[in-house]
Amino acid sequence: MAKARIVATWPLTPHAVERLREVAGSIEDVSKDNLPLDQLAKRLEDADAIITFPLAIRFDRELLSHCKNLKVIATVSVGYDNIDLGACAERGVKVGNTPGVIAPDTADIGMALILVTMRRVVAGLDFVRAGKFERGEMAPYGNALNRKTLGIFGMGGVGAALGQRARAAGMKIIYHNRSKRSDVDPSVRELRRLAFNL
Repeated sequence: MAKARIVATWPLTPHAVERLREVAGSIEDVSKDNLPLDQLAKRLEDADAIITFPLAIRFDRELLSHCKNLKVIATVSVGYDNIDLGACAERGVKVGNTPGVIAPDTADIGMALILVTMRRVVAGLDFVRAGKFERGEMAPYGNALNRKTLGIFGMGGVGAALGQRARAAGMKIIYHNRSKRSDVDPSVRELRRLAFNL
């Protein structure tokens, strides 16, 4: 049985390439080529699988019509707005994404930004580098997170993960979401109606 031809429209890590070599006859990375759509369509004609990302290329009905051998589109993301699912279904092309994978990582970054801002980490680093600590000057300590309130707009996977981290730091959580979350801690207060004065 012939091995698959994989085309990547998004940069692959060396580890990913190594894993893909186990099933691929060839792996072609076109992510840095900036090809016009007609040339890209030509490169995708014989692809069995495509690895992409929402910011890279839109796989609409027109582009998919050139992909004669395509069996799988794998997007390295939670979202798949750049892929016409109806056109894929008509052609028997399976679409894969990575639901839930980035929520904890994104929440970590969000929590890091809260900590850096509240505790004035960058100002503290500048303070130490300038030798002010050794001279006994007053350091920019910032504020504690404990007993502060964090408002989360959109209590999806990232919002819920951020809420968990903030609660561990002693923060109170309020949130607004399109639908009520039944799986969040009862102490987390939902804001059903928000008024904005823009």
